[in-house]
Amino acid sequence: MGFFISLYSGKHQHYLLNPALLFSYCSIYPCCVVVVTMAKSKNHTNHNQNKKAHRNGIKKPKTYRHPSLKGVDPKFLRNQRFAKRGTFLVMTKNKAAAKAAAKAKSA
Repeated sequence: MGFFISLYSGKHQHYLLNPALLFSYCSIYPCCVVVVTMAKSKNHTNHNQNKKAHRNGIKKPKTYRHPSLKGVDPKFLRNQRFAKRGTFLVMTKNKAAAKAAAKAKSA
C-alpha cells in the first residue's frame, strides 16, 4: 500500500505518485494545500447490482407492430412504397374477381 498525494491550488488539482516531486510543486504553486491519503486498493465491485436490477424485474424491450423506418435507405423505402401499391391493386382485383365468380356460381 502506498500513499496518494493531492495538491489543491486554486482551481487546479494535481495528483502526485512520487513524494519527491512535492517540494518542486510547492515552489511552483506557493499557496497550495497538500492532502495525503492512503492509496485506493479496490477499484470496482459489482456487489448488489444484480439484486437491484431484479427488484422490478428484468423486462424485455417492447416490440411494436410496425418498427420505425427512420434511418432506412431512401431508395429502398421508395421501392417498398411502389411494391405495396402494386400488391394492393392485385389483391383488390383478385377479390373483385372472386366476388364475381361467387355471384355467377350462385346465379
